[in-house]
Amino acid sequence: MRLELSPAAEADLQRIFEFNQRLSPAWAEKVEDRIWTRAASLIQTPAIGRPTDRPGVRRLSMPDIQYVLDYRAEADRIRMLRIYSTREIS
Repeated sequence: MRLELSPAAEADLQRIFEFNQRLSPAWAEKVEDRIWTRAASLIQTPAIGRPTDRPGVRRLSMPDIQYVLDYRAEADRIRMLRIYSTREIS
């Protein structure tokens, strides 16, 4: 199994990094590392995220950095769909 980013998730990751970079380069690195570490954990436990209202899409919370990851577990990959700050979603 492998991790794959959708184009939207790639853009989210870049946007998040750039935003956090302006605040603190160290924080930007920590957030990016934490997102990748948590996403990689989905390879072992793909059902850990909670289901969303979209079929097949789950949401993984990262409360220590206040981000969430929407993803879809498929037969051979975890597809990261979107990455949000918890302040961005309602």
